[in-house]
Amino acid sequence: MLKLFKKDRDLFYLMGSVIISQLGTWFTYMLMIVAVYNHTQDVLVTMILTAAEMIAGLIGGQFSGIYIEHRNPKNILIVANWVSALVILLVIFFPLNVWLYALAAFWIAFINAYRDPAFQKYLVASVEEENRMTANSSFQMANECVKIIGPMLAVSVLALLPDHLKRMGFLIDAVTYVLGALILIKLADQGKLNESGKQTHGGFKNKSFYQIWQEGMSPLRDSVMVNLLVTFLLILFGVAGADVMLTAHINDAGLNTYSVGYVVGALSLGILVTSMFAARWVVKWPLKIQLGLSGLVLGLCYGMIGIGHSILSMCVASFLTGVANAVFNMSSSTFWQKYIPYNQLARFIGLVGSLASTATLIGMGINGILSEWLTAGYTIMLCGLLIAVAGTFLTINLSVKKKYKENAGISTGQSENQDMR
Repeated sequence: MLKLFKKDRDLFYLMGSVIISQLGTWFTYMLMIVAVYNHTQDVLVTMILTAAEMIAGLIGGQFSGIYIEHRNPKNILIVANWVSALVILLVIFFPLNVWLYALAAFWIAFINAYRDPAFQKYLVASVEEENRMTANSSFQMANECVKIIGPMLAVSVLALLPDHLKRMGFLIDAVTYVLGALILIKLADQGKLNESGKQTHGGFKNKSFYQIWQEGMSPLRDSVMVNLLVTFLLILFGVAGADVMLTAHINDAGLNTYSVGYVVGALSLGILVTSMFAARWVVKWPLKIQLGLSGLVLGLCYGMIGIGHSILSMCVASFLTGVANAVFNMSSSTFWQKYIPYNQLARFIGLVGSLASTATLIGMGINGILSEWLTAGYTIMLCGLLIAVAGTFLTINLSVKKKYKENAGISTGQSENQDMR
């Protein structure tokens, strides 16, 4: 990993920008959520902020990929950071109003919908194929570190500020986006990237929006792509609102509800450790293990959390869930980057982002309802079972595809031999 960063300075700058801007995001998140809840004392009203973010991702994902496809991803990333900083600076002057905060959350999430497809395109264009698994694992590791450090940093700083100065947290977030943009300026221009990065020239002349969108979705004609996407969405569906469900499950087990921190921490630790050390081995595994088996194990381990009645058993299951989740995430990212044509990647990633927001939004609602009808533990078990079933089908699908390609190769070879004769 360190060798890759020493070799590729662009990757180093890209990660630095991501880490700095994401750390600042926790200040805005804490300020908005805490301020709205303290003002309303209503969980459902506070959830409007989350709903606004999910809806923004749903809408933005439909347009972001098409807009980005034939543009320089570096410029998109820089502009997204500047616009995010501007929106957050405006929030400083907003009165404490749920709908105004929800509007700000919507626009910040809408901008983020453009950031991820641009990030994926730049990563593919700047990193050699054999190094992409390591690059993906590195960014996954960075994200987990930010999830651990970000809340602690935000809470520590905000706690030191008096009430009338807490809004300075928004300013801190805006400054981190500005710093992130300045770091991104150091990235190589698209013309200096490898051959895949040079395929962005052109446009969608004389094509309707639907034709452009449909062309970008053509990878889904492959059953493996569909199966992988379904597994990915079921994972998001299953873990939507997981913090709340885990808290309820721990409470039902007669344990201290604050112990949920140990379970969530074990999950993050599993992801972090796997991202840090496993990429060199995972890249050598066959796809049916990288994608299918990891999805199956993830579902089973997540379901085991719902079975557990002690903190130790839940933490062990949570850690294993994190390990499988890390393998699936780095493998699926690398798979899409490799097998989706570069000139369709942004559109496809945009759609995935849109569907991810939809799955998370629906999952939060359904999981909440199921937890009321059943118990939180049974809900977690059911979600884990759905993920495991999807992982099983993906494993079978990849095995069949491999045999099909081998048979196709044999048939092609025989035909060529016959032609030569």
